[in-house]
Amino acid sequence: MAIPINLTVLVRPTEYSASYSTEQMFDHTPSSYWCSPASPQYPYFMAFQLGVPAMVEAFVIDTRVSGYETSAPRDIVVELQHPTTPGVFQPVCGGMVMAGQVCTVPLPQPSLATAVRIVIRSNHGGNYLAISTLAVLGTPAGLPQPTAYPAAGGYPQQAGYPAQPQGYPAQPAGYPQQTGYPAQPAYGQPAA
Repeated sequence: MAIPINLTVLVRPTEYSASYSTEQMFDHTPSSYWCSPASPQYPYFMAFQLGVPAMVEAFVIDTRVSGYETSAPRDIVVELQHPTTPGVFQPVCGGMVMAGQVCTVPLPQPSLATAVRIVIRSNHGGNYLAISTLAVLGTPAGLPQPTAYPAAGGYPQQAGYPAQPQGYPAQPAGYPQQTGYPAQPAYGQPAA
């Protein structure tokens, strides 16, 4: 199971003011957000050091920015820095982020990283860039990677407890006919 990985600013994007600082993206409060100065020039870069090396699985970008949703990033590229190549970022995925929503951007496959860089290529037409929350989801390196859940099959019979029935009861052939309503088809049968 992926968890949020702590981030520190590696390459600080320009900020509209101290009230809209980069750190606002890490407080998980929709009413505060990072905002660029007016008329940002694209591509726009920001980079963050992970608190620990991690198998990165996804990113969460909250673009609900208090009436400035058109300033949310639109086209982005996500790049990761591998522990063996410091200072080198490799693109791992890209796409469009929706405005006014919490967007989860999954990676095609989990990747080991020590830092992440977000390249913003455009916004939704606003005069600024703004992000309410940015989170990186992954499993810290050294922890066991999640495994698939076992197939459902019930729990083994425990001593001292009555046996549990297997499966669900059969479905009835249909509901009883109600006065004043047309007849209904039997369960699983198409309507005439």
